Amino acid sequence: MTVDIDIQNVIKILYGDESNPEYKKVKIFPNHSLKHFKKYKLNNKEVLSRINSLDEILDLLSYNSIVTCFSTNKLDRYFLKLLVQMHNIERKKYMDYIFEDYGKKGKILSKKYYDMIKDNLDDQTRYFFDELYNHCLKSNISISKLIEKQKYEKKIYDMYVKNYLLGKYDDVLKNNKLTVLRINDTNITNVIFENRFDLINLSYEFNEHSDIKKLLEKEQLYKKLLNENGKIQGFVSFENLDLKDHKIISTRSFLDPYTDRNNCKKEYAYMYKNSQK
Repeated sequence: MTVDIDIQNVIKILYGDESNPEYKKVKIFPNHSLKHFKKYKLNNKEVLSRINSLDEILDLLSYNSIVTCFSTNKLDRYFLKLLVQMHNIERKKYMDYIFEDYGKKGKILSKKYYDMIKDNLDDQTRYFFDELYNHCLKSNISISKLIEKQKYEKKIYDMYVKNYLLGKYDDVLKNNKLTVLRINDTNITNVIFENRFDLINLSYEFNEHSDIKKLLEKEQLYKKLLNENGKIQGFVSFENLDLKDHKIISTRSFLDPYTDRNNCKKEYAYMYKNSQK
């Protein structure tokens, strides 16, 4: 059974073995200000997205968009489905569940909160977490070892998540239109999609100019998946670059935990728009 194989590999991470590139720790904590997709007007629009961090997918869902997402990390799909269902509980309990600063004694992902929503999960996801929590309880090890550590203090996370935990956002997530695929960038071209996409969110990060050519080549794979007026948010950088067929669609400043509060990094996101007539 595929889920059993996933569980076996994930248990290895709990004990420090991260040698399998298909199973990596999950990014559930925001690392930038959310709501940066709002300019796309995504109500009932088709969106394809890499799972860079789980908060980005939650953000996309909040616009009532129809989201198809994928990841090279096989652990992402389980935790994404879990966090979507966590919006069925009140905000404070959600915060207790995901944030170390809120949870008692520094523990996150408490089983008592998981038990509140487990019946809303699909069979595979519920089986995965049931087995994982049972192993952790028997072995006295925290499931939080599967999560990338928080980078920022509690008050910064308060600022980042205040929109996606309140009001209409919760209602949208409870009625979400989400498909999580077990594919990665190398086999995306072999997938037959029913619809073309209005937005494709890739958001690759690059640090060297030599990376740009490779990123543009990767972006080519996705252009055939766009509708006539579709857009690709292809990559982000800390440099303002003048690139053919691309424009900067947004700038996002976010706090660097290793600098003073007033010394923010600025991130530039580059967008390709389908020029097809």
